[in-house]
Amino acid sequence: MLQKNFFGTGLFSWWANQEKERKKRKGDDESNEKAARDVKQTCVADQEEKEAKKYIVFAGNLSYETTVDDLKKHFEKAGNIRDVRLLTSKNTGQPRGCAFVEFSDSGTYLRSLQLHHSTLGGRKINVEATCGGGGKGEARQKKLGERKRKMKAVVERKIQKKKKKQSSTI
Repeated sequence: MLQKNFFGTGLFSWWANQEKERKKRKGDDESNEKAARDVKQTCVADQEEKEAKKYIVFAGNLSYETTVDDLKKHFEKAGNIRDVRLLTSKNTGQPRGCAFVEFSDSGTYLRSLQLHHSTLGGRKINVEATCGGGGKGEARQKKLGERKRKMKAVVERKIQKKKKKQSSTI
């Protein structure tokens, strides 16, 4: 009988300790899951905020002598510029002939796209919509295509409005 009580008591205390550990782990897991959800929601919100406020165009076929100031002067025609990033070679630090120009609002962004095939530094430059990231992945290409279609539709509507206004004033 003594052995039974000894094993019974030992088994009970082992089980009680296991339960305490399990509850502790479960509490940790739940708090970790909650923390992970909070971080994820914060990251998603931050990403959405960043994406919602970024209006960036790619400027290509630039002269290697083109400076950030040259780009700012050229794109001031469109409106308020938030940032200009002139791409340079990692090895030499020399300009690569392209840049990203960020604007503060969508109107300025649309006006900047109209500078496509304008002349800067004696060269006909390309100004194109961007879609964050980089590379030639299928998802990115699809996203970029959708963005270009939307921008084209907006520009076409503005052109139609302008034509309508001109024809009504004649």
